[in-house]
Amino acid sequence: MVVATAALIFAATGVGIAAGPKIVTKDIRNGAVTSAKIRDRTITARDLRAGAVRTRQIRNGTIRVRDLHPSARSAARVGPQGPRGPKGDAGALGPVGPSDSYYRARETDLVLGFLTDVVNINVPAGSYVAGATLTLAASAAATASCAIFIGELVGGTGGSGLTTVSFPAPASASAQSQFAFTTATATTVRVACSALSTVTVSTASLSVTRVGSLTRGPTL
Repeated sequence: MVVATAALIFAATGVGIAAGPKIVTKDIRNGAVTSAKIRDRTITARDLRAGAVRTRQIRNGTIRVRDLHPSARSAARVGPQGPRGPKGDAGALGPVGPSDSYYRARETDLVLGFLTDVVNINVPAGSYVAGATLTLAASAAATASCAIFIGELVGGTGGSGLTTVSFPAPASASAQSQFAFTTATATTVRVACSALSTVTVSTASLSVTRVGSLTRGPTL
């Protein structure tokens, strides 16, 4: 009955309820419109004031190449390589590499025959430089040959750094031999000599020094 009466009054008087004023920016409290109150994908570029979105408003790692203006894409491309910069300071001195030295000497006379083992040293696996010095004496004209051997005299790596000494008459002479090698296992380094007539070794020394690596140059 109440609803009907109200409808009759509105019809008779021609009075209606007018819509209220529009909501403007000043009617909204700062911070009242949050992300949760905005429908996804409803904000367009024209809704944003120029310069409203700056670096600090963008989350790191969210901008892709396709989000950039074509001019910005061109600027972001990798350019040509620039000139070489100045040489940097020298680095710190590195640690000292391996340098173990082995030495053995003979000071008693030894008469030579065929492949006589004059002096030897046992060494572990590694890369080495070996050197030998001998003093030979012959009681008559003779020839002696000495060399550094790795491993056994028969079946090993032999004849390296071969040195031959000829005696036209009874005399004494010095001989030297050197050899660089690498061994994967422990081995024996030997100095062995051969003579066809009476030749004596009066002194002999063998030194073997381990190095970090060996670089062999071309054979001349």
